[in-house]
Amino acid sequence: MRPLLLALAAALVLCSLAAAHGGPTGPRPGLPGFKTTITQLEPSIPGVAVQVLGSDDRLRLRNRGRRKLLILGYGGEPYLRFEPSGVYRNENSPNTYLDLDRFATGTVPDYATPAIARRQPAWSHVSLETVWEWHDHRIHWRRQTPLPAPVRRAPDETHRIFAWAIPGRVEGKPLSIRGRLDYAPPPAEESGAEGRLLLIGGVVGVTLLVGLGGWLALRRLHRQTAES
Repeated sequence: MRPLLLALAAALVLCSLAAAHGGPTGPRPGLPGFKTTITQLEPSIPGVAVQVLGSDDRLRLRNRGRRKLLILGYGGEPYLRFEPSGVYRNENSPNTYLDLDRFATGTVPDYATPAIARRQPAWSHVSLETVWEWHDHRIHWRRQTPLPAPVRRAPDETHRIFAWAIPGRVEGKPLSIRGRLDYAPPPAEESGAEGRLLLIGGVVGVTLLVGLGGWLALRRLHRQTAES
């Protein structure tokens, strides 16, 4: 009995992991076929490196230098602050809540507005290291459907979707991270991998559930036979 229950528990864990893979609240790869590329960091700052993670999913910024760097939110308010002592996030910026996941499903509190974030920034020390990653919705196609019009019209062709820019400040002077979002038809295995994972997890879970049910039925039958 115990080995079977352990196997069932493992299957249920597998199913839950399969269902959670790529969920909206966790790190996930980008939409199949979409790729974000950083084209310029202006000005070029020694010790500062910016990269895209998950094809088009989120940004990662590291500041190894001694200069203070500020990333601005969607309303131009101070959002992230990088200093030698770590990373600070403005809890009054809407970005703090919108950037928690790829699809901006977080609830923004009433007090978190660009105006309040500029007038009364509430800085929270979120990392002792000088590196941070976040879902910045300026760099990707946020919605799963509908896809951009050019992709819907010609899904088998490559497309330039849009150029983007993220403003900031470095020691009080303007900073800009620029890039572009492109589309190229994804390989068939890329678009089907997530579905296969869900299918495998589901099949394993159902198989073990059926096996457990049959085992319990046989055990009950043997017990009734022995008692009679």
